Amino acid sequence: MLNWEYVPLDELSLNDNSSKNSYYSFNTSLSYKILPELSSTMHYQYARTFINSRNHSSVGSYNARNSINTYSFINSNGILERPIPYGGILDYSKINSHQHNIRGQLNLDKNWNDRHQMPHMFYALRNEGFRKVYPYLYAQTSYSAVSMSD
Repeated sequence: MLNWEYVPLDELSLNDNSSKNSYYSFNTSLSYKILPELSSTMHYQYARTFINSRNHSSVGSYNARNSINTYSFINSNGILERPIPYGGILDYSKINSHQHNIRGQLNLDKNWNDRHQMPHMFYALRNEGFRKVYPYLYAQTSYSAVSMSD
């Protein structure tokens, strides 16, 4: 079995992790005056997210040693078998999502008895609409084999 000791400072040089994220958003709204003091507004938002990540754990890292040790066993002949080969581990993932958001709103802007004015403070909201997310996820894990004599 490999050393199962975790040394956080050593992990800094034994792992190579990177991530690239992008987020785009488009907003628009449409207003319509129903009465002099009553209006309606429709808001729409489209958003798109891209995330690419690459995480490489070298053979000496705790993640690689732990994965190798967890699935290693001694067979009936007394020989150590490793379903995960002795070597580094590369995790790669790609996420791509689309979001659509719609919201409807009623706005009341009225004076009562010429004393109480509540412009843009009182809202009658009716939130009918949808939020839909279309995710796409691709993930792959690769194992590299290294000679035990290295």
